[in-house]
Amino acid sequence: MKTQLLERDVRVFCVTADSFPDGVKAAWQKLHSIVPMSGSRTFYGLSRMENGKIVYKPAVEEATPGEGEKYGCETVTIAKGEYLAEALPNWRGYEHRFVEIFRELFSDPRIDRSGWCVEKYIGEKEALCMIRMDDAKAGYSAAGQAQKIAPFLWLNGNVAEALDFYTSVFKNSKVVNARRIPPAVAGGKERVMSAVFQLEGLEFMALDAGPQFKFTPAVSFFVKCKSQEEVDDLWDKLTANGGAPGRCGWLVDPFGVSWQIIPDALGKYLGDPDPAKAKRALDAMMKMNKIDIAELEKANRGEG
Repeated sequence: MKTQLLERDVRVFCVTADSFPDGVKAAWQKLHSIVPMSGSRTFYGLSRMENGKIVYKPAVEEATPGEGEKYGCETVTIAKGEYLAEALPNWRGYEHRFVEIFRELFSDPRIDRSGWCVEKYIGEKEALCMIRMDDAKAGYSAAGQAQKIAPFLWLNGNVAEALDFYTSVFKNSKVVNARRIPPAVAGGKERVMSAVFQLEGLEFMALDAGPQFKFTPAVSFFVKCKSQEEVDDLWDKLTANGGAPGRCGWLVDPFGVSWQIIPDALGKYLGDPDPAKAKRALDAMMKMNKIDIAELEKANRGEG
C-alpha cells in the first residue's frame, strides 16, 4: 500500500447498480451507453456499505460542469485529500482482486470508513484502488501511531519558497499548515515563520530561524528509487535553480539540504554474492555523480 494525494475534488456522474455484484456489468453498460469508453475520459467505480448492503456506482468524471445533470444522472464528488492506494495492473480477468485489495485497505485504521472505495481506471488495463484517509489520521503510521520523530529544517527567510520547491519536486506531497507573519509585523512583506509539510508520507517541520546555522552533507535524506526515470526526475529537479550535484548519488538542493537519490538496483549490485562483481559495481559507482543503472549493469557483467 502507498499514500496517494488527490489534489482537487473530482466531480463525477454515475449510475447505480441494481445489486452487487450481479448488477455491476449492466450498470457499466448503461454508463457506457451515455459515455463510450475512451482514453480521453477518466472512469471510476465507487462502492460503499449503505444500510447493510454494498452500493456500487460506475462513474465518469464530468467533462464540463453540469454534464451529469444533462444526462439525468446522479453526481458525486470524490473529495480531495490523502488516500491509501494500491495499483492493480492488467485487471481484466482478475476482477476478484478488487475485493481482496479493498479488504486489505479497509483493514487500515487510518481510513475514513464512511467514504467511498474508489476504483480509478487508467487506460484499459490498469486500475488504482483507493480509500480516503481520515483527515485526523493522515500522517499517522499504519499501526495508528503519529510520526514520533520529524526532520526539522532551520531556514533563513525562505520557508515559503522551500514549501513551494519541495512540494513541486515530490508528487506525493502537501503543506499541512503554515504560520504566516503579517506585513506590519514582518517589515512590510508577509512571510511564513514556520510550517509543517509532508513528502512521500514523511512529515517535515521548517522554521525561519535566521542565518546562524547551515546544513552540511553529514546529514542527508536517502530517497529509494524504483527506476532510472525516477532517479533522473528527482536529480534534475533537486539540482535545478542553485542546487549542485555531488558524488555517488549525493546532491545539495537550492536550500543547502543534502539528498541521496539512490535506485534500488545499487544495493542489488553492491551486494552481489560474487565478490568480483560487487567490486566492479563499487568501482563504477565511485566514478559517478548521478547513479546510472545501465552502467552498473555493465560493470556487473564485466563490460566497459
